[in-house]
Amino acid sequence: MALSGGLLARELHGPAPEPRATAAVIPDVLFWDAPAALVLVALPAFLPRTVNRPTA
Repeated sequence: MALSGGLLARELHGPAPEPRATAAVIPDVLFWDAPAALVLVALPAFLPRTVNRPTA
């Protein structure tokens, strides 16, 4: 997901970090990414289910 990539890039700015630094920010990224994923999964439940087709 682009959101998790953006959050990870924001947390790990600058030169390439050590693996330990990357592992340290993963819980923060997942903390913000999980609600966003939940919203995207639930969104279709709120979209209209009818299709308006033009009559010929």
